Amino acid sequence: MWFHYLLTALRHFKSQLRYQLLNLTGLAIGLTSSLMILTFLMQEISYDKQHPAISYRLDIQFNSLDNSRLAQVAGNMAPYLLQKQLITNALRIHRQSLTVHNRQLVNTLEQVAYTDPSLVDFFKITVQQGSIESVYQKPGSIALTASSAINLFGTAEALQQTFQDHDGNIWTVVAILDELPQETHLQFSAIASIDSLVMIEGNGRLDSWMRNDFYTYVQFTKSPKDSDRKLISDTLAQPLKNIVPQLELEFHLLKTSDIHLNGSSIGEMKFNGSKVQFYLFVAIAIIVLFVALFNYINFATALASKRALEVGVRQISGASKTQLMWQFLLESALFTLFASAIAFLLSALLLPYFGHYLQRELTIYQLLTPTYLALLFTGYLIISVTAGFYPALTLSNLAILSALRGAGLRGRSGRWFQQTLLFLQLVVSIALLIWVGHIALQLKMLQQIPVGYSSSNRLVAMHIDNEFLQQRFAHLQFELKQHSNIISVSAADAIPTEDKALFMQVRRQLRPELKLPNVMVNNIYPDFISTLNIPLLSGRELNIEDMTLTKNGYQRGQEFPVVLNMLAVQALGWSSAEQALGKRLDFSEHPDFSYARSALIVGIVDNYYLTSIHQPMRPQVLVTGMPMLSDASIILHVENDAERFAKSLFEQSWKRVSDKDLPAIELLSSRFRQLHQNDQLNGELTALATAMTVMIVSFGLMGCASYSTQRRLSELAIRKVLGASMTKLVLLLSRQFLFTVTFASLVAIIIAWWLTTNWLSSFSMQVPLNYWLFTMAPLSAIGLVLGITFLSLSLFRQYSLSTLLKREV
Repeated sequence: MWFHYLLTALRHFKSQLRYQLLNLTGLAIGLTSSLMILTFLMQEISYDKQHPAISYRLDIQFNSLDNSRLAQVAGNMAPYLLQKQLITNALRIHRQSLTVHNRQLVNTLEQVAYTDPSLVDFFKITVQQGSIESVYQKPGSIALTASSAINLFGTAEALQQTFQDHDGNIWTVVAILDELPQETHLQFSAIASIDSLVMIEGNGRLDSWMRNDFYTYVQFTKSPKDSDRKLISDTLAQPLKNIVPQLELEFHLLKTSDIHLNGSSIGEMKFNGSKVQFYLFVAIAIIVLFVALFNYINFATALASKRALEVGVRQISGASKTQLMWQFLLESALFTLFASAIAFLLSALLLPYFGHYLQRELTIYQLLTPTYLALLFTGYLIISVTAGFYPALTLSNLAILSALRGAGLRGRSGRWFQQTLLFLQLVVSIALLIWVGHIALQLKMLQQIPVGYSSSNRLVAMHIDNEFLQQRFAHLQFELKQHSNIISVSAADAIPTEDKALFMQVRRQLRPELKLPNVMVNNIYPDFISTLNIPLLSGRELNIEDMTLTKNGYQRGQEFPVVLNMLAVQALGWSSAEQALGKRLDFSEHPDFSYARSALIVGIVDNYYLTSIHQPMRPQVLVTGMPMLSDASIILHVENDAERFAKSLFEQSWKRVSDKDLPAIELLSSRFRQLHQNDQLNGELTALATAMTVMIVSFGLMGCASYSTQRRLSELAIRKVLGASMTKLVLLLSRQFLFTVTFASLVAIIIAWWLTTNWLSSFSMQVPLNYWLFTMAPLSAIGLVLGITFLSLSLFRQYSLSTLLKREV
């Protein structure tokens, strides 16, 4: 019996080969897209799932200053929570670079993680050689990743090798680590102990309540409730409010396994994924898959009427409804199996390219695990039953006489079902067209929006030791400016596009009630403002004399010059740049302004974006001669089309003034584009999904229109003999679709408006709604229906009228 069912299915497929191939193509495209997206989504949710225990990261949010949320907190907060017995375990990680002197060579070891011994309780760290516990037995012990060992010593066999840091401290390599897996939010090149951090810089960082530079992870005996979270937040906030009563802040617990998709605080270890992007991918996969399924069901239902006579004969022969159901479900399963096999092969070929596009390593082998294979098989069964259930149910319920007459699915219920599926497909297609149009306009605006500085023709050299740069900057700047292709040279602790900053306290001297708690302070080098072409609204920019004055006089409490942006000016109570110029500020690391120093406002600049335009502009204070962070970046403004030549000149000048490794050099414009890489990627993938959806819908419309034309050839011939033009025939055949398109357009416009406004709300600057898109998308759908109907009439033109008139109507 089952063999007979299979043979019948193959014969039916062959008899309707043209239409079945169209149907198969649409379903295979939908399954391929969904399978590729599924591989990516599985990887996204696998981040930080390999660790030994559940943990949470402690974030701090300042509600008194534009709700800034930091991924790092003060170093003494974890011991304080342990002392209060609010947590069972804690881990602190502080990252900074380490200057390495090895065999008369000077290198910089980036992203050294100084941690507590509890590291192995929180994270899975794989050791190649040595022991991770040895790191915590003696200050100056360090564990290197294999790549860091090769960079420093030329080999991964570096156990027990030694080197000196900038201050002459001796370090010993006690372990070699595997590289961190892709599926983790952690990023470091070496591990050392907190005691080693104390060895090189003392206890100041650990004793401060206001220096937020430790990634802090905590563990509980059970999952914390809302009341537990609030108790921790209140407990940590109270000591800070004792210092600054008006300070408004709160603390958040973010599950470690959720950091990749939900971690968007200032100072994240690396560029994380996006929850919005994740759900967008889920939505795209579901939309494309369901459109393909609707297309298959609609097509299969249309073709089912051809088999009414077969059903009637089988019923007379004694076939029950259950047997008929099984026959048609088997045909659906076989058809879906063909489409799934094609989708699997296409996915295997396309996944590496898809992964490269997403900057991920994706292969089909990631799905070849028992769990995922079981999930795929379950999905296959669901798709098979979903796709074949309605046609099977309808055919098996045909009355014998109706079936023998070949009535098929000409009843109102059959037509309404087909129209409903087509309606849903058109709603999705039109809504996506409108939304994608607005995404394209927003992404175009991102490339043209004034961000407050010039990024074109700017090169940046990253991660340079700040102490070294303070000593050699003047020499390096002089060397570089000798070349006519280099217009200007500057540097800063944090350049635009860098998500890092130090926060300090600022208030007006004559009106101390007007203050900025935790304002962003950036240490810049001479010519920073002119090199980036930041508009100078009043006063002057900071120069080499200011840098020398501040560097020599800050520790003695002497007044130093600063530059403010307009947001800081307005937050401090001045209405214009001219009013603020020449005024004095108290400047302190302490919220109570103990040990405050006097600062003179010498310049006011316009506001500029520090990171992406998803984040609003912030109040900012620019200083010079006060390195705040361990590393800085150099900025070069070069002539048009001289980036390569300027890079070569920089490399030559660097070798003359430094024995350190050459820093990484990038285009500032490229870094800005990377900030919106997810937006660009989301836009392109949504556009691709829209194109595939429209393609699948087109296949369905083409098949249904062609099949409808084939069934009505004799009628069309009679109308042609009676004088009907091709235009009237097109309108006749398309009439059954045009009402559906019109109603679908109205629903799609409402959905598209909701999608567009919600998506645009995530940007601080937005394009206005484009009503041409709301008009053109429905008109395009109507044009598509008319075009496909016209093409389907090619079947009618293949026959002579005399031949068609002899056919049975």
